[in-house]
Amino acid sequence: MEEDNLNQIDTPQENDVEHHIKTPQENDVENQTKTSQENNVANEEKDNPQKALRQENNDISDKKEPADEKKEDWVKQYKKGRNLESNADGENDSIIVEQIRQAEANWGMQFSGSHIDRATFIIDNNRQSIAPMITKDVTVNLLGEKDEGKFLQWCVAHYTDFNFSVLLAICILDRQTYQTIYQMAKELHEILSTSTKENEEAKKEWISKSQLTKTLGIIQYSDITLVRGIESTVDFLRLPVHEQAEHIICLLINEFSELKCLLSRYLINKITQIYGNKHNYMVISGCMEALSYIGMADLEFFNDQILPGFLHKRKISMDYCVSVLLGKLYRKEELKEYVQTCVVQWGQLKNNPDNLLVSLYVCSMLGNQEHLVCDIWMNVLDELIKEFLTGNYLGSMSHIERLQGLFKSGNRNISYYKGVIHAFYKKMQQAEQHWNRHKISFLNTIFFLFLFEDYASSNVSGKKVNRRTMIFIHIFQKLDEKTGKELTDLWCKVLQSKENAKECWKLLEGYLRAYEDYNDLDIEMLGFFFYHINRKMGDDQTIYFLKESVKENGQIIPLARQICKIIKE
Repeated sequence: MEEDNLNQIDTPQENDVEHHIKTPQENDVENQTKTSQENNVANEEKDNPQKALRQENNDISDKKEPADEKKEDWVKQYKKGRNLESNADGENDSIIVEQIRQAEANWGMQFSGSHIDRATFIIDNNRQSIAPMITKDVTVNLLGEKDEGKFLQWCVAHYTDFNFSVLLAICILDRQTYQTIYQMAKELHEILSTSTKENEEAKKEWISKSQLTKTLGIIQYSDITLVRGIESTVDFLRLPVHEQAEHIICLLINEFSELKCLLSRYLINKITQIYGNKHNYMVISGCMEALSYIGMADLEFFNDQILPGFLHKRKISMDYCVSVLLGKLYRKEELKEYVQTCVVQWGQLKNNPDNLLVSLYVCSMLGNQEHLVCDIWMNVLDELIKEFLTGNYLGSMSHIERLQGLFKSGNRNISYYKGVIHAFYKKMQQAEQHWNRHKISFLNTIFFLFLFEDYASSNVSGKKVNRRTMIFIHIFQKLDEKTGKELTDLWCKVLQSKENAKECWKLLEGYLRAYEDYNDLDIEMLGFFFYHINRKMGDDQTIYFLKESVKENGQIIPLARQICKIIKE
């Protein structure tokens, strides 16, 4: 079954980001990225758009020959890199983002049975394998202590002890394996004991599994997990209820002023370390949730210290981490405006692809951000064109270098892709109105690469578990009339373009040949797509393609034959 967000089109969401656009104010995280010179240029272009447009066209005309050569080389380089990635054993940033998406989904599913009854922490004993670890006397251990004063007294007395580090680790990695939590506790203990300048004198305390229950109230349980495909029983640790994690972390960082800095720095470094070494991605989810707790407790610190800690790394995977953190903050009603402001302001930035990418990621997470996505992608296309024409598309600040991340940022959310379609169509209309052949060619190529990425990410073979259709074919039936016409026009421009027509038809041929175990809904979807393409292009070009190109042993394949029947009807 496909895992997409296509069904979200009819789901209205409150507090839509696109309705909250406002002038950048005190919450601007990256307000120093715009120089006064850039602002002056932007104002001048706004006041005199015709002058700016004439100047841009002159620049394009002067550079048209080298631009054509660069475009051909660059397109080959992109497709070669994409094909190599598909066959590679390693991980690039875009693959890592997909893995952390799945880890985030799995992380959230763990805590469905956890709950809080007023001020008392209640154990979830739905699982028969978990025995009650807290009796009626809830003061027998730390996590059962209802008196915050007594709880903090214990924390002050044991700040540099190993027990305290275990407490922090279990709050970060609730319901993870004993070994994973124990390793993090060791790392935290080393940091905390060093920070108090007592490292040489500090005792090395080791805690046994039985002490976890007796002293802290941590619940132990065993579960079956797969180790290289072999079932194995592994020990896990958990809090009585997951909500204790947020409560305890917020309580501790308010009590210990240095802990906020030490813990956030450690968590950011831990995330970076795991990304680079292909370790347990669930640990990343726990670290990011803990960072979001710090942000909820101290928004200014989150804004000034935590976000830059990711953004300054200039990596797609780190940009995605920022979007996850903002998504977690967005769940708090009082923090929604902060997230909205970040997304809108960053989406307007020039020469800052990381912030643009974060904005797009957040839009796809929230859904129903069609107009805001359109505005951001208009900005992205401007930056891509500028980089391409100047030849400055290499380096850490390049939008072209982040194309794959930009293409994949929608995560199959239909409202997101509607915004993308609007942006491409508007830019294409502007270029056609001024007969800008080179800009038209470049936009066609960018959209073709979007389709190429869509095709490369699809999986319609019946032999594979995760079925994913091409989003720019799948959504045809789900679009309103205006957006449907725009997408049809964009497809036809690529299929009729001098540079990309041959490869685009070949792409569609490969897609149909790969289709297995299709049903009536699949046939209807494909028929709807090819019907509108054929109607727009005329001369039955699509029918000719289906009959002459999509053959096997000299005969048209059954799927293509059924699509032809739908088109003719």
